[in-house]
Amino acid sequence: MEFKISYCTIKLFSLCGFVVSSLFQINNCNSMEAEKEDRILTRCAYPSFSSPEAGEHFSSDFFNNRKNQIDDEKRKESILMWLNRGGDKRQPILNTKEFPYSTQAYFTAIFPRTAIFTSEIGTGTFIDKDVILTAAHVVYSHEKGGYCTSLKCIPAAHERIAPYGIFSENRIVLVSPKYIEKGPDYKQYDYAIIITRSAIGERTGYLGLAALKEDTLQGIEVTIAGYPGDKIEDISSPTMWGMSGKLTTIGPEELYHDIDTYAGQSGSGIWYKMKHENKAEYLLVGIHAYGTEEKEGLYNYGPRLTKKKGEEILGWIEAFRKDPSKFKAEHHEPKHIQEHGVIVMQIGEEERFNNEETLKLLPPEVISKMNREDGLDWYEQGLGYESSKDDKLAFACFQQAFLRFQEPKNQKNREVKHKLAVMYSLGRYVNRNPYQAVILWKEAAALGHIKAMFNVALMYEKGEGVEHQSDEEAFKETFKWYMKAAIKENAEAQCYVADMSMEGKGTDKSESTAIEWYEKSANQGFEKAFQALERLADMGNTQAQEILNKIRQK
Repeated sequence: MEFKISYCTIKLFSLCGFVVSSLFQINNCNSMEAEKEDRILTRCAYPSFSSPEAGEHFSSDFFNNRKNQIDDEKRKESILMWLNRGGDKRQPILNTKEFPYSTQAYFTAIFPRTAIFTSEIGTGTFIDKDVILTAAHVVYSHEKGGYCTSLKCIPAAHERIAPYGIFSENRIVLVSPKYIEKGPDYKQYDYAIIITRSAIGERTGYLGLAALKEDTLQGIEVTIAGYPGDKIEDISSPTMWGMSGKLTTIGPEELYHDIDTYAGQSGSGIWYKMKHENKAEYLLVGIHAYGTEEKEGLYNYGPRLTKKKGEEILGWIEAFRKDPSKFKAEHHEPKHIQEHGVIVMQIGEEERFNNEETLKLLPPEVISKMNREDGLDWYEQGLGYESSKDDKLAFACFQQAFLRFQEPKNQKNREVKHKLAVMYSLGRYVNRNPYQAVILWKEAAALGHIKAMFNVALMYEKGEGVEHQSDEEAFKETFKWYMKAAIKENAEAQCYVADMSMEGKGTDKSESTAIEWYEKSANQGFEKAFQALERLADMGNTQAQEILNKIRQK
């Protein structure tokens, strides 16, 4: 199994044939009033004190002890286009502690529907001492299950050095409800803030916010810096790149530019340098988020910071400052949205399947006696903890076994995946995550684990941990997975295949086919199948009666 970076900018380009003018027509229908005067909403702040010469070093262990290679397909100029083919003008930012580059933060995020160990990358900009502004899709994905379940932030990251530290403690994420409700096609609402527990922005500095009128924007040079995925061979060794240029088109809700960018730079600030009281003032005027290629040309773009958007963002911050207790949990109910104008999510402390963190869960005496490289040793230790109902230590051992079983077809490998899936499904020690459970069960099923096949069918039947589908599609997937297990002689699955055949759900309706599967299941002693045959016999079905007679004679 390969573990690769999958970028935060999912489906960020479209080949649907629409052109820039049509985008403007859509935006104008939903746009806010254009800026009639320049408005400086907040001022930037230089770092209050310098950071250490060398920051905290981190290794690939911090990112689940895996080297996440970039998919070669992602190298193609297809997501967040480079505008000048063969002439990439981005420059590496070697001193990331230099303001304003110090305000850019590197993110790795894990979503409910991404495979285990798969991180997505993005960029954000400090706009206050404890507030980072980014693109909404960096922290929220409609396709991948909603809010990210894990988020790591490294301000001004450079290769394996974190000049200001690594932050993965609880933080509050606020995303505009318009983006969540209307979907990713409404790109003008693709912005979010992250409120950190530490006032790290006092050390990095932060950018001011400016809502500028069109005439002003057309004449300024802007800069975009961030963490492009095509420059990162290893997720644990990010490098910052930047480029300056002019805005090409000023939309009422979006800014278009020809600055070279790539996936992973979503959430980067679009800022410009203004002289203010004999000192340079760095003001953020937009958020870089998208790129595409159309028949009419190439362009990159992102939400424009308007007065209304700026005031909305500042309103979120003010509401949090006034009463943080209102932002301690996930709120999706309409009343909360109406009162606060925002959907809130509190990110968990750590993803608990991190190699380094799971080792810390185990007593030192246990670790010392284990063969550190032997997955079977860890698996058997986990079974012992499981039998004693110690979920925390069982999970830690199963996770370590998962990391060490390298042979894909190893029978214990599929057992470990199944064990972890059960824990995610039931929320045993880890936060309940049906999406992660389905991913692991499918991986175990691919290795021949029959119970995993059955459990995937159950999840489709319940509609948990799977993509939203029509009833017809859900029935087909449910039947398909029950059939996989039924063919492998799982008696319960055989009975459910028969039930679905009787009702014509996910397959053709056929009483004779159903009876054949009931017979297979009943012959293995599955009581529900036997009862189904009895009901059919009572209704006068002679085939069912003959089968019952044979079973009773055994």
